[in-house]
Amino acid sequence: MTQGYTSELVPVNTSDELSFRQLFGVLRRNLWLLLLVSALVGAAVYYVVGRQTPVYESSTSILAAQTSSLPNSLGPAVFDAPQLPPGAAEQVIHSKQTVDRISELMRASQLPGDVQRSITKQLNDELNNDSYRLLILTALLDSQQRGIYSLKASASTPQSARMLSTLAAQALLEWDTRRAKQSVERARRNIQAQLAGVTSRLQTMPGNSLERPGLAAARDQLQLSLSQARVLEEGAAGTLSLLAEANTPVSPVAPKPLRSGIVAAVVAFAACLVLALVRDGLRR
Repeated sequence: MTQGYTSELVPVNTSDELSFRQLFGVLRRNLWLLLLVSALVGAAVYYVVGRQTPVYESSTSILAAQTSSLPNSLGPAVFDAPQLPPGAAEQVIHSKQTVDRISELMRASQLPGDVQRSITKQLNDELNNDSYRLLILTALLDSQQRGIYSLKASASTPQSARMLSTLAAQALLEWDTRRAKQSVERARRNIQAQLAGVTSRLQTMPGNSLERPGLAAARDQLQLSLSQARVLEEGAAGTLSLLAEANTPVSPVAPKPLRSGIVAAVVAFAACLVLALVRDGLRR
């Protein structure tokens, strides 16, 4: 008895093969047109981007370190400025006080007047819009707020970018110094008030009073403390110090006409290819 076998034909899916054939067919028929359109779009973007105002970036580094207490007769750590809380330096850089100080310092610089006015206007516009691009402060700090601040300034020329970075760092350091002097000023004013009170008592006190020698000794001590406070006030420093001066950039960071032109040409080629495939599919 013979056993019969039946064979079944398995259909072959040729959709992928047809898709590749269609793609290469459209490419072969429209290659020169696609390349021409892509080249024109890339050249147009290259020309437009190349005419934009260049942007140069200059950066400077600022060290944030803990101040050390100086021995004095007014009490420990009177003249130590506290560490800046997170985000404080960024708020100072983007404050009206700092913008005004930068503008004041810039007027004394050798930058052309039109460049000074342009930078000042941009700084004030960014301040009003609460959107900042000219001055960017990046903090690289540990848990105790010690580390490095990187201050980056952008401008239309290498010289103006370097000057803006330098002046912004100077304004920030000046603010930090004034912050450190506040405790010294409070201590000095307190000593002056005490000295005025003791001096007034001595002037109205009889010469044979038993309290007079003690008050005279207290006055002498207050005068010594006042002299020390004035000296320390002059030399008070904050927690920030200049680590690296601003560099002079060599090449602009923007625009990048070549990169923009290549990207535009690739996008144009892909878009035209898709349109050609759609058109070919509609004709079938």
